[in-house]
Amino acid sequence: LSFHKNRVVWRYAGLPLIDPRNPNETAAFIEQAYPSYLSPQDKFSLEKCVEVYLDAKREGVYLETRALVAAVLLNFLSDRYVAKDEGFGKNLEAMLKGFGVTESKADLDRLVKIRNSLAHEASFVDNINKEYSQEYFSLIGTLDRIFLKILNYNGIFLDIKNKYNRIDTSQP
Repeated sequence: LSFHKNRVVWRYAGLPLIDPRNPNETAAFIEQAYPSYLSPQDKFSLEKCVEVYLDAKREGVYLETRALVAAVLLNFLSDRYVAKDEGFGKNLEAMLKGFGVTESKADLDRLVKIRNSLAHEASFVDNINKEYSQEYFSLIGTLDRIFLKILNYNGIFLDIKNKYNRIDTSQP
């Protein structure tokens, strides 16, 4: 017996934030994050943002397309975070500082450059022949950290920017 329903089904995205091999970490993430996700004071429109975030991580489309989605989401979140729009770079810097997400000046400048190139040229910085996975990982890794802060999660996560090293945010 089979059932057919009108549903959009996407392929699995293999860029985990929480280690799927550890059920205790998954449970801790859900217990901490779910109340924030359901919060009526949701200034970020989390339901929409999570869908866009998952689109940015979904395999099956060009890396530049996924990176552009990630850059747009980063722009959206930083605009929502600040009360006064001062441009993407300043808004992003204010949001990261407000959430306690540390980025060096060079990394912040790089994120702005990547976003600007994707938004205005529909491509990564420089030319198409270069390997761009690190630029993509920088965008996704920054979004990962922002979402963890928005969802009030303190615990272990897999850091895509550092070859999926396990990072414990509950440690000072």
